[in-house]
Amino acid sequence: MRLYFLTSIILFIFSCQQHEISPKYASFNIGEQFLNYRILYPKNFDKTKSYPLTIFLHGIGERGDDNELQLKYVDQVFLNPNNYNNYRSVVIFPQAPLSDN
Repeated sequence: MRLYFLTSIILFIFSCQQHEISPKYASFNIGEQFLNYRILYPKNFDKTKSYPLTIFLHGIGERGDDNELQLKYVDQVFLNPNNYNNYRSVVIFPQAPLSDN
């Protein structure tokens, strides 16, 4: 079920058009279940081009429902201007809910 959920999220995200530099707030819902995530698009994102996909999985201490705690350490790597400009990838930062076992 979780693999289906994650696959659905990835397909949904690639169908969206976003051009922001900072990770965008979002939530993916299927029925009563939801998964908060942030997404970061590369500089000058072009939806007609293909980009590598990076999924950042946080540690147990960043679980929750605020859609912010999973970003605790990303500024050191993903938002570093040098990395952001030189490594063009779509990055997804899902946040596992506290109730996820």
